[in-house]
Amino acid sequence: MKWKLWSDSDYHATEKIGRSYYDNGLPLVDEFLDFIAAVPSVENELFYKLAESEAEAERARTCAVLMVQIRGCLTHKQFRRLWMLCVEGMSVEAIAVAEGVSHQNVSKSILKARKKLQKISAYKVKQGAKLPAKM
Repeated sequence: MKWKLWSDSDYHATEKIGRSYYDNGLPLVDEFLDFIAAVPSVENELFYKLAESEAEAERARTCAVLMVQIRGCLTHKQFRRLWMLCVEGMSVEAIAVAEGVSHQNVSKSILKARKKLQKISAYKVKQGAKLPAKM
């Protein structure tokens, strides 16, 4: 029995020594799970940045193609007036004053340009269809 008592006490002492290291040395996973899971890997960050830059380049290419197509379908005046209205944020009255023409002329020109663009967008039923020549 002496040996059994010594063996059990030694076993329990050894077990306690091993456990105290892990109990005191490692944080509780439940408390820090958000911090552990929130760290993205370097590879994920790199792939995310690459995908983001690829998407931005694709958007820029698409916008450039659309601008060329729109510019090709509208007259120079229509394009300029629509640009000043939509992009530069000028009012129809301000455009008329800047060009030295009547409000009605600018308004009609912008209306015709919008109708052309609506007609073109209705024409593009399937993706990738070419736009018709000047209307």
